[in-house]
Amino acid sequence: ALPALIEYKSLEWRNLPEKESNERFDELHIKWAPRFRDKYLELRGFYLKQGQAIATNISDLAPKIWQDTMEPLLDRVPPVAFSRIEQIIDDEIGLAQFDYIEKEPLGSASIG
Repeated sequence: ALPALIEYKSLEWRNLPEKESNERFDELHIKWAPRFRDKYLELRGFYLKQGQAIATNISDLAPKIWQDTMEPLLDRVPPVAFSRIEQIIDDEIGLAQFDYIEKEPLGSASIG
């Protein structure tokens, strides 16, 4: 995140004319938004929620490019591997509680 912050702040401090500044910021958004989305997918949990907040523009702070880039985090998050889910169930309540567990998810979501 630090390299992105440095690039954004250095552009902000340049005091360019508005049109040029907006174009340069759009270039940074195009560069950094996909990188953050991919990192959010890797880190999951809180970070997915952060990406979802950006996608829905809850605070009215996110540029349109960031909103559009984060939109897949709303309903197209890859599921956790079944082996991990199975281990959690076994650790928490035991697999013996179930006759059968479907391995293919109907969908996936972040809970928070």
